[in-house]
Formats: sequence, C-alpha cells, structure tokens
Amino acid sequence: MKIIPNFEGYLVQFAVMSRVKFVITLLLLPTYLSATAQSLSLVWQQGDVLVRTSFDNKGKIEQVESSTIEKIDTNNDKTVYTISTTATDGNGNPININTKEKSNSLVHEIVSTNDYLLFADMASLFKNAPIPEDKELTITTSGELPTIPRNPQVGALPDASYCITMSSGKMDINLKFNYSKRKVVGQEVVKTECGEFVCWKFTDKMTFSMLLFKKNFLCTTWIADNIGIVKQEIADNSGKLISRECLTQFNVANK
Repeated sequence: MKIIPNFEGYLVQFAVMSRVKFVITLLLLPTYLSATAQSLSLVWQQGDVLVRTSFDNKGKIEQVESSTIEKIDTNNDKTVYTISTTATDGNGNPININTKEKSNSLVHEIVSTNDYLLFADMASLFKNAPIPEDKELTITTSGELPTIPRNPQVGALPDASYCITMSSGKMDINLKFNYSKRKVVGQEVVKTECGEFVCWKFTDKMTFSMLLFKKNFLCTTWIADNIGIVKQEIADNSGKLISRECLTQFNVANK
C-alpha cells in the first residue's frame, strides 16, 4: 500500500516515524469503506490471507501487503479480527514496518459490530507503530474515524475528523485528518487478479494537515460484500491519479 508523494517526507521529518506507509493506509482505510444498499457482511476466517498490491500512476508496483487473519474474537455485538501484515516493495524486498521488533510484520486489530462493518483499532496499531528506537514518543488520539454502516443508503455519508498527537517532550505534533464529501455513488463491476466482483463505489475528500502543511486528496473505493476492499484510487485535488491499490489474492484457509 502506497503513500502519497511528499506525504512520507513530511511525516518522517515532523512525526519522527521511520516507516509510515502502512500506518497512513490504515488511517485512510475507514474513509474508503462505505456500504451498500443491502446489508454488508464479512466471511473472513482464521488463516485467511488477503494480498493487496499498490501501483503508482504509471502502473508500476510500489508495495505488496499480505494480511493474515490470525484470530477472531466475538463478544456480543463486537467482533475483533487480529491481523498480521507483512510488506514488500516492488522488487520483493521486505519493508520494515515494525522497527520495534526489526521486522516487516505488524500485528493490529480491525473491529466489526452489528452496526458498523469495519474500523481500525488505532490503539492496537500504535502499540507496534514503527517508531525509531532512539526516540521517546508519546502518541494520543482524539476525534472519530469515519464508520462504515452495515445498512447504508446510496447518497451522502457523515463527515468525520481524527487527530493524532505525537509528543516528544520538546514539542507536540498534531496530524489532522478531515473526511468530507463522503458518499455512496452506486454499483460497478470490478476486475482484479482475484477475479470479477460486483462492488459498490464510494468517494470522499480527505484533507491532511500538519503544522503549516495542508493537502487535499480525492479518494475512490470499490467494496464487495463478504470480501471488503477490492480496489482503491487516490487522486490529487484536480482529479489526477496518484496511486491505485487492488486486491490481488484472497486465499481462504479452509479451501
């Protein structure tokens, strides 16, 4: 999963994070996921593997992420998926997304409820966030990430905003994410290496700001029932494509 050009440089410089592609992708994930006019569900099982490949605007592979469903815990109306993700670059070389353990594997959690399909558990993500070992950094969060209703209607979705505060003892850095113009557009058939999927198309505008830096991105996502994200595109404010991500493998454990 790619990072938007210039995004990584700002985050590395001001947020002292050595590898942020995976972190920012998860932060953006709930923005892209919306739902259909029918009830959405997941068929993920323990051992399932989902592989997503990111391409630049010329079609060159930038990153490949392989996510394995390690554990599924259900309690009343909430299901927690514990996921282990590894990442490689376009040449197949491991990308270090967990410098605490000097590993290209990062464990995090995705939550599903009776009302909402998916949202990232940010606490679980930052527990293993790729923070350089020689930096003392405290991370706090505020606001709400966009949620994904299981039974939405075609049309507008609520705006949302989220802030991550990184304190190094000398100064605080606020990374602000504002999600606006969210809407369910309609149904489309999408083809990837995994096959052909009937998906619902969703769009939104994501504004990222940090210190004096501010940038707008236009996001489009296609999601299939039982599968999740099948395709994502990120464009600049003028609509010019920056990057694209597709589901390229979905290996079911019991098959």
